[in-house]
Formats: sequence, C-alpha cells, structure tokens
Amino acid sequence: MPDPVPVVERIVADVMTALAAIDGVTVHRNRDEAVTAFPAIVVFDGDVDTDPNVETGADTHALNIEVEFWVAAKDGAALGAARHTLYAQIVTALAADYTRGGVARDTQETGSTFQLFTRAAGGDVLTRSAVSFRILFATKTGDSYTAM
Repeated sequence: MPDPVPVVERIVADVMTALAAIDGVTVHRNRDEAVTAFPAIVVFDGDVDTDPNVETGADTHALNIEVEFWVAAKDGAALGAARHTLYAQIVTALAADYTRGGVARDTQETGSTFQLFTRAAGGDVLTRSAVSFRILFATKTGDSYTAM
C-alpha cells in the first residue's frame, strides 16, 4: 500500500524539519501575516513542474520553494553578519540531506534576493532576504504517493 501522504508533502515536511533544527529561529510555512519576531524563516512551497514519462513508468518533478528569512540588528554591520549567518545555516541545513529523507533525487539552490528596510526612530534595522531551491524527485507514473 502506498504511503498515505503525497511525496511532495513529505518533501516539504522534511524541509520544515531541517530548518526547525536551526537554533533560535522560528519557522513558518506559507505565512500570510507580517513577521513580528526575529530571526524568522518562512517557507513558501511553490509550483511543481512535471515531466510525465509513460515509457519508463516514472514521472519526474521539480518542486520550487522559497525560503524567506528575516533578521534584525542594531546597525548595518551587525545586520550583515546576522543575515549571512542565517543564510549559511539555511543552506547547510538543506544540503545535509539533499534526498529529503530518501524521496528526492536532489536539492538545488537556484538564487537569492535581499531587501533592506530602514529602521524606525530608535529601532533595529530589518532585512528580508530569500533563497530559492528546486527539489527534484520522481513518482510512479500517475501516482503522486509512490516515490521512485
């Protein structure tokens, strides 16, 4: 009997677990309200590109996710260090098991973005950054529950 959880959901769960292991960071999935506690990570699971192949019996897929991360600091120098540290922790956490628990073929970093938000009077400097990943996996043709 196939696993009752779709392969893509098992992959996202593995990503969430890997990122939750980063000390001192709160991790959210598809958060739709403002981030108010820092540092924070928000995982947005995106589209799945599929290439069906009836001849081989395996459909290949690519799940696109964006890992948005927020840090705050007293000044720009501290902010840069905090941002680079959290970025490195995110990439390291997801590179530790590129198979996402044995159901994916690869986890690839595909890009990053950075936005600096100026501080309010007397407040911290805030940044929102993001790093994108493409997670490659395969399923039995016509069966989103069976990884191949």
